[in-house]
Amino acid sequence: TETSELFDLAADLSEARDLAPERPERAAELRAGLFRWLDAVGAERPRRR
Repeated sequence: TETSELFDLAADLSEARDLAPERPERAAELRAGLFRWLDAVGAERPRRR
């Protein structure tokens, strides 16, 4: 299962509070946009280590 993290860097520069559980739709929207862009530029998608 793919997971995402979502942070409000203006309010939480240290990335201490993951907002993805509270805003799963927004996290999924941003992830999909990232993947569309990566595909458009021919870049590899990130992989889990």
